[in-house]
Amino acid sequence: MTPKLLKFCSFILLLTSGFVSAKQSGHFSNHLILAHRWPVSECTDWMQRNVSNACIIPPYRDWVIGGFWPYRYDVNKPLYCNRSMHASDKVLNEIKPSLLLNWPSIDKRTGNLSLWKDEYLAHGSCAYSLDNFNDTKKYFKGALSRLTKYNLTQILADRKIVPGAHYSINKILEAVKNSFNNPMEVGIKCIYHEATKGYI
Repeated sequence: MTPKLLKFCSFILLLTSGFVSAKQSGHFSNHLILAHRWPVSECTDWMQRNVSNACIIPPYRDWVIGGFWPYRYDVNKPLYCNRSMHASDKVLNEIKPSLLLNWPSIDKRTGNLSLWKDEYLAHGSCAYSLDNFNDTKKYFKGALSRLTKYNLTQILADRKIVPGAHYSINKILEAVKNSFNNPMEVGIKCIYHEATKGYI
């Protein structure tokens, strides 16, 4: 991938967490994956996939949650560990303002509630075996607290990396990696924008 036309991409952080017991560690590692996404990049990717796809882009320019997944070395990201487990509507309504701000859907057809319920069924059901995430509120609050803790907007701004300018992938990756005291695995996914012939 060329380094010269990079604006903002999506980040995946492999977070080492200290709340998996030895008993649980046979099923899940002590890692979680927190994906950050830049809504404009995600929307561009979504619309390029199909001309009928339509987006809702939040009015603010900030990183939002792209996913929060338990990680297992034997199957990587487990999915749908319990299809009978559903997110609590009551809890989703309680924390809706925070989710709208920090975990919005960009898909105009399905909307936010559908996104949150799908995420919980796919990933929250697999995080359920971890004490810190064994109900709807703990799962979503856990993701929200980590978005605040690993604030990419601030991390990048502190290193003079701001929206609208062009940066190399290496510069962005190094800025993020060097921001953490503990070793952190950082991944980056960029979207090729057909119209500008650059990565966003």
